[in-house]
Amino acid sequence: MKFFRKILVTGICGFFSFAIAGSNELSQAPLGFLAVSQAKPNIFFILDDSGSMQSSALGDEVTINGYQNTIGYRSSLCNKSYYDPSIIYPVPVKHDGTHFPQQPFTQALYNGFASDSVTVNLSSEFMPWRTPLTVPALPSDTVSVKYRSDCIAPSGTSCVFDPNSPFPNRLEAAHYFVYTGDKRGNLGDNSADDHCKDTLHDLGTRGSRNWT
Repeated sequence: MKFFRKILVTGICGFFSFAIAGSNELSQAPLGFLAVSQAKPNIFFILDDSGSMQSSALGDEVTINGYQNTIGYRSSLCNKSYYDPSIIYPVPVKHDGTHFPQQPFTQALYNGFASDSVTVNLSSEFMPWRTPLTVPALPSDTVSVKYRSDCIAPSGTSCVFDPNSPFPNRLEAAHYFVYTGDKRGNLGDNSADDHCKDTLHDLGTRGSRNWT
């Protein structure tokens, strides 16, 4: 009996190996319906319009670990929504196939999809995040463009800036930080070696700190 079981198992494995090796085409119908009808493939186009989509931070640890007033909010290694200098960001495409205009650095639209949005001078008016509690606060609402807080604390309330922090989140020139430390694997884990919590950095040339 064991001998015949081995033959059966070997035969089945051999059949499936042959079948897999013989074709790599994707089925055009669910396997359960192949013998009954040719169902058309399902294609889902999903848009996420939940509240988190308005956030300027990606990764719950960003606000849970309190990176709002540290370097962490200002580096793509800690905040996955922040500007990453290694990526080229093409302008979005409109519904008719044309492209949205490039944004002037000194007059960038606060809402890039609304031409009547207020503008921001990124050389002097940049802020990593804005809420009604920041100084200055969110831009005022307009008729067609509504502005919301883009930083929500773990408690569900708006993030509050720390005026005594080295990063009080006030108007300044747009910037990003480059990590030069040796604890990359700990970034975002809230451990003692989590350098996303750092508030000290070097300017221009590399020094003894973990960020430039």
